[in-house]
Amino acid sequence: MGISLSIEIALKLVIGELGIQITKMLSGQLLSDEQIKSVSKHATGKYFSSLLPEDKETLEQNKKIESARQHIESASEIMSEIRDEIHTQEESLKKILNKIEEKKLKKNLNEEKRLDELHQQYYG
Repeated sequence: MGISLSIEIALKLVIGELGIQITKMLSGQLLSDEQIKSVSKHATGKYFSSLLPEDKETLEQNKKIESARQHIESASEIMSEIRDEIHTQEESLKKILNKIEEKKLKKNLNEEKRLDELHQQYYG
């Protein structure tokens, strides 16, 4: 019962949206951009502005905004990939530095041990 009710509501919404889109399409063919702007600016026209198609300028602006959004999204993905790569390289460099430090310590310990041995040999 609940499913059929929600399907019925969904169908009504789809039919309503189709009606709006058909009205926009038809009124766009009947009215020029200037007429659409003129009608939508008036007090009563504001109530019907959602039924009117957008003018070419607004459509062009929306296309530019969408294009900019896509570019920003792509740039963000690239920046994330670069950030991940830098983090990976940083970890690798830290490991290399730790190995170098360990080798230096071992070398110093070996030199100290060798000096102790020489000291023992000569001074007994």
